[in-house]
Amino acid sequence: MIKRTFWGLFLSLFLVGCAGLPMLEAVSVKLIDFQPVSTGLFNQTYKLKLRLQNPLPTPLLFKGMSFSLDVNGKQFAQGVSDKGWQVAGLGNTDIELNVESSVLRIVEQLHEMFTKSDKLSFDYRLLGKLHVTDSVNIPFETKEKFGL
Repeated sequence: MIKRTFWGLFLSLFLVGCAGLPMLEAVSVKLIDFQPVSTGLFNQTYKLKLRLQNPLPTPLLFKGMSFSLDVNGKQFAQGVSDKGWQVAGLGNTDIELNVESSVLRIVEQLHEMFTKSDKLSFDYRLLGKLHVTDSVNIPFETKEKFGL
């Protein structure tokens, strides 16, 4: 009887506590610019400009980000950042990050684009996590298609 009462009380308090937590809606992360920074024999560095959009009315604070960029279904580049950002409630913040890719990946992508396709177009997928705390992350995924 005591165990049943304890577990009933515990479950009630747990559910009431969880009801007070805000629901984390998906944060939108869009690629808005992509520029080469440096080129080496085996590696290239690019600057990505991303737009973070907060659908919540309260500001969000991020400690960093980890992500990968896929082009035409293949991993093209990846990056991490420990820079923090704040996104205003119901607002946008543009951020710049460096990513690295191998020259071989670029050659493969260009070869496929020009020889295996009727049109000059590409799909991209940006996949990653926005780090809120050491143990809380908000995943994101963006897919778009561009025609040239």
